[in-house]
Amino acid sequence: MEHQDHYSLIINALNHPADAALQAQLAAWRGLDVANEAEYTSIKRIWEQSANVEERYTGRDLDQAVAAFTARLEEKIQYNSPAKTYKLWWRAAAAVLVFGMAGLWGYRELKSEAFIFRSTNDQQDSILLVDGSKVFLNKHTQIKYATTFSKSQRKFFLLKGEAFFDIAKDPAHPFTVLINKSAVQVLGTTFNIQNIDSTIALEVKSGKVMFESTDRDPGHILEKGMAIRYDQKTGKTQKYLGLNTQTNSNWLYKELNFVDATLPEVCALIEQQYGVKITIQGNISNIKKLNANFKNDPLKDVLDVLRMTYKITIDHHDNQIIIKQ
Repeated sequence: MEHQDHYSLIINALNHPADAALQAQLAAWRGLDVANEAEYTSIKRIWEQSANVEERYTGRDLDQAVAAFTARLEEKIQYNSPAKTYKLWWRAAAAVLVFGMAGLWGYRELKSEAFIFRSTNDQQDSILLVDGSKVFLNKHTQIKYATTFSKSQRKFFLLKGEAFFDIAKDPAHPFTVLINKSAVQVLGTTFNIQNIDSTIALEVKSGKVMFESTDRDPGHILEKGMAIRYDQKTGKTQKYLGLNTQTNSNWLYKELNFVDATLPEVCALIEQQYGVKITIQGNISNIKKLNANFKNDPLKDVLDVLRMTYKITIDHHDNQIIIKQ
């Protein structure tokens, strides 16, 4: 693979962690050679030290920014091919890096702020931040956060998935969760956020938060027991006065609460909670709704209730479930 190709691949994959095709292509390239893995690690280390991705261009001259990145990259990565130099490509690679971070940033910030990336697969996880805040991660979640917070604010990036936040109170340093172009601002509270597909769902367990869907949004104040859903494709926002039990943080407490839930809604949460794949065959009516509560119940018991409620047949083999009339 040519240098220009694999650098584009690395940067694009780092900028789009949710792109499965890109991640697979990168993994294949990394596995070809030990040198590839070392090169990837060096580029990733520099990328993680970049400034916050939502920062706007501060006016720094592009040539200066590219030159700075080029110098830093050349310090970090050594090639075994003495007969060929890549000065022109280094310049192009640096330009890709500069533009790839959702805007240009000052190189001085590159040295002052480092980020940690974490993702969960089929397991849940939790982290303790430097300020004492706790974040619980659901399965298939991707996050990014700074190793140390700035003097004026605390920022956390929910790139994909779902997380429950227990934020340490610090009025002088507001805590902000960034979800794509949206943001949740808090002082000290507990709340749950989903960032799945094109929908953001926020529910507040205690305290008060403000949700901003975009830079132009004046914001929505949410207090304990309130929730909001935002469709990032249509821009539509729905606000709830009570917690929407179909999408709240019951995953954290191993609970499933259903209120007038259709079969597809029920199946989606069962898949998430028990790590199974459910296929619905045929046209099954959504007229019947499920009202039930499960807490640490075996999957078999939950499926038995579905059989009786919807009058359906369920075939369950390993982690595959087929539902039909």
